[in-house]
Amino acid sequence: MIEKIVKTLTLTSIMATLYFTSASAETFEGTIQGADCVINDAYCAEDRTDPHLCMEKNFILVTEGKEYFFLPNLYRSLKESCYKQNVRVTGKRSGKAIRVDTLDVQKAGEYRRIWDRKKFEEDLYDR
Repeated sequence: MIEKIVKTLTLTSIMATLYFTSASAETFEGTIQGADCVINDAYCAEDRTDPHLCMEKNFILVTEGKEYFFLPNLYRSLKESCYKQNVRVTGKRSGKAIRVDTLDVQKAGEYRRIWDRKKFEEDLYDR
């Protein structure tokens, strides 16, 4: 089971790398929100304690300009933990998707790094 997960993550990482190789890194600020809520104008959970949040299949970054972006190389659970929080994402954009290099969450007016792609990949391959 774990081998299958590792193989899937490795394949996904390779595909994302190939997909995003031509773009240069950019920084985006906004909030993490439910994809169905934003795109299809469905019910939006009030906060992370709202039981409706478990019905969201995916989460997206929504900028102040109301642009939205999928974050395909982040786990759903990581995105859910950032629901409706101010975040800063650095990564390579391709259309409506960003391959995230770093994810920072704003707490008490300051951004704190909670995910780093390079560290994640090092940890994954050092096992």
